[in-house]
Amino acid sequence: MTRFATAWNAESRESRYASVLPPKVSARSSCAWPQRCMEPDRGFIPFLISTARRTGFSGYVAEGANRWPAVHRQDAATLYRLAVEKASAGSRLHGTGESAVTFETIAHLIGRMLKVPVVSVASDKAVEHFQNPFVAKAFVIDSPVSSAYTRKLLGWKPIHSTLLQDLEEGDYFSAGAASAFDKAGH
Repeated sequence: MTRFATAWNAESRESRYASVLPPKVSARSSCAWPQRCMEPDRGFIPFLISTARRTGFSGYVAEGANRWPAVHRQDAATLYRLAVEKASAGSRLHGTGESAVTFETIAHLIGRMLKVPVVSVASDKAVEHFQNPFVAKAFVIDSPVSSAYTRKLLGWKPIHSTLLQDLEEGDYFSAGAASAFDKAGH
């Protein structure tokens, strides 16, 4: 989903915007605003963890070679600030700290953290496994993205933990995170 960074110049009474295309955003392990970190992550990663707990295995679809871009929440926030400050009107920016994390790699890390087997799910069984047709389709999309243009244009440098580091070091697997995710209606 495209998000917009907008700026209003009161003196000239003009506004400008830049569209920012964010990938999977993570930040369970190092959040600068503790009150905001108390909210459960309602994204794809907690969904995968919940599914692995429910089924007893961490699954990926087919070969699991499809790739996801990812960025840390704090790096994304810095990008939005830079977009407002520096991007020319109408700029289209990709906010990726990592351009291509394979689904299989994510599934293996989840399996290791939960101590459950990792299994390839046949494409025709993905909807049944994930119990959600939208999610099943999203989990097979290959979407490597480069942020080289964005980095050069704005001088943006992602510096926070990667998605895999957040999975290993964060609290995605704590009982509290699982309970909060489940209570959120998933």
